[in-house]
Amino acid sequence: LALAPGRYRLAATVRTRGVAGGPGFRLRLGGEGDRKDLPALSGDRDWQEAAFDFTVAGGDPALVLELRAEAGEAWVDREKLRLTRLP
Repeated sequence: LALAPGRYRLAATVRTRGVAGGPGFRLRLGGEGDRKDLPALSGDRDWQEAAFDFTVAGGDPALVLELRAEAGEAWVDREKLRLTRLP
């Protein structure tokens, strides 16, 4: 994804069922898979918004929506997936 330098927010509406045994569902930048401070969803959650703020200094970041767990499922509402540039 080509983005101009600046601050951004990636937001998704997500539902989970039975997510257990790992970090869970989360949003992140590619190359940051081991960060422990990223918000994550686990267990059974009805549709709710998950968001991740990040800064781009340059280059083309990879935006990742991932489920890292031993069990469970996650659904993302594609029509409510948003990338917003922050002031």
